[in-house]
Amino acid sequence: MKGSCRISCILLAALPTAGVGFAAEPAALRFAWPDGATAAVHVTTEGRRNTNGGEIDWAISCDYRMGVQRAGDRIVVARTNLTEWAGKLPPTLSGGAERFAVMIPTLVVSPTGEFGGIAGHAEARSRMRKSIEKTGGLDPALTVLFDNFSSDAGMTAMAADDWSVLNEVWIDTVLDPDARSDFSSRAEVPQLGGGTIEILGHLRTVSESACPPPASERRCARLHLESAPNPGHVKQVLDSLLAGAGSDKPLVTAFEQQRSADILLETATMLPQELRLRKSSTLGLKTEGKGEITTETTKTTYVFTWSDRP
Repeated sequence: MKGSCRISCILLAALPTAGVGFAAEPAALRFAWPDGATAAVHVTTEGRRNTNGGEIDWAISCDYRMGVQRAGDRIVVARTNLTEWAGKLPPTLSGGAERFAVMIPTLVVSPTGEFGGIAGHAEARSRMRKSIEKTGGLDPALTVLFDNFSSDAGMTAMAADDWSVLNEVWIDTVLDPDARSDFSSRAEVPQLGGGTIEILGHLRTVSESACPPPASERRCARLHLESAPNPGHVKQVLDSLLAGAGSDKPLVTAFEQQRSADILLETATMLPQELRLRKSSTLGLKTEGKGEITTETTKTTYVFTWSDRP
């Protein structure tokens, strides 16, 4: 089973949270992030991984500034002044994609909020490597997996998932506590070597309220998302990814994942105020006749303090 525990780390980290493309009702939220807005963002994440009875946990935090600039027919969302993750770091590639998504410095979106791409691939890749080196680095087998995860296509897919939960998935959501929007979409997963995974889920309004200070005169809404990838699709993608590992390649024997997101956002602009992500995963691997079950849970919280509002 040498290396399979570490392999499970990246397999659990790289899966997307939610896609978009569901049919929503009219008269709902619209993307309107104002040009020139900036926010101080504080991120905390904690998690626990159990492999065949052996547990390890972690708790880390970082800070950065987020800026919004309109440039012609696109909007540039930049992360600057990013601090390194502080605290007890997760091992190797554990900690979920959220640990690495904040390292991507620039997102490009349309004026209506659809994800368009990223910039700063080399800078992000360097940050990822430095973070991993602090927890022991990568052996040759894991380097292949990391190369997929940190490739230009892999990072773009990771950033698209990050933006989807931060903003895009909520577009057109009706602010009605009695309404529930179910969706089914497909996500490309180049970070896992290619393929497509179906994502099923639903989202709903929890409540409306005043925004937290210093914007307490504005209106905010709390929204809730739950999603899960199709386990059969995931197994096919993972089997394909691991096929090149040779005669002793790990065999995927079980997979399950549930993810949820709770966001507080301003209803007039969709500027996020707080985002809480939770993920629980189970992955079974078998190598050389020996089985291994890894479960991992992570909780990540983003707090946005907006300033320089036009």
